[in-house]
Amino acid sequence: MPLTTTNKILITTAVIILVVGGLILAVYRSGEAPAPVGDGVGVVGGEVVDPATVTVEGGTRGVLPSGSIDIPEPIEEGGEQVTQRGDEAVPITTISTPETDNTFRHFELKGEGNKYSPSKITVREGDIVDIGFTAVDRAYTFFIPDFGIYQLVEKGEKKTIQFQAYPYGTYAFSCKDVCDGFSMLGILVVVRE
Repeated sequence: MPLTTTNKILITTAVIILVVGGLILAVYRSGEAPAPVGDGVGVVGGEVVDPATVTVEGGTRGVLPSGSIDIPEPIEEGGEQVTQRGDEAVPITTISTPETDNTFRHFELKGEGNKYSPSKITVREGDIVDIGFTAVDRAYTFFIPDFGIYQLVEKGEKKTIQFQAYPYGTYAFSCKDVCDGFSMLGILVVVRE
């Protein structure tokens, strides 16, 4: 008697659940999965660690510079919105909600002359970062491996890139694949308060 489509789906689902459950159990028993011990801290390989200090493979996460770090706020000069000061991005829009500590921050960023302009973005941990990225003179990419972001923007195009800045630290963003022969880097600073 042949299996019906419904029975095949049920059997496949059951097998997938068993395999995934077995993998989770194996990882947990190996000591590699964090076991919560309170206040955002876990146990990995027998050591107590703060998960916010872990980076992804190929990631660029670094430590924050010591001392106080200013978070730029929107500003106007001469009746016009300022988008950068020196090499640092200034948000065009900042919206905070009383329900959360997170803030929405919109920045304008350009790829031009084989560099990012501006090349530094500073936000608070947990902020929602919204970047309007324009490729002015050729195709560029915006790549942050730690956040799983890879966005190709063709010459003359503008695309929106959005992510939550977590955890704290410094992160390099770069142009990958279409920027052969030159190094194009920027820095994202995520401040923990």
